Amino acid sequence: MQATKTDADEWAYPVSTDVEVRATPQPSGPVIDKLSLAFVRVMPEGGPNVPIFLRIVTPTGKTGYVSVDSIAPIGNDQICYVKDAGGWKIGGYIGGGDSP
Repeated sequence: MQATKTDADEWAYPVSTDVEVRATPQPSGPVIDKLSLAFVRVMPEGGPNVPIFLRIVTPTGKTGYVSVDSIAPIGNDQICYVKDAGGWKIGGYIGGGDSP
């Protein structure tokens, strides 16, 4: 982030491997790249509607579109669950809220 002079809210990561990057913000758009588990820069486009696709810049420098549910922001909270003999329990938490 220091090298690109960007903020954490401009970055996200794929929630799985091989996320398809499309040339247009449509499910039928041509696939121009696939993401590995590496950070991507999100380049939001203005508009009043909730987007279905987000414009991103891939690690290779290509600009394209991915489904909003295929990437996650860096700053989101996550809960990790584990199953033991008694059932499911919270095994960990990533997040933190505001700093004092």
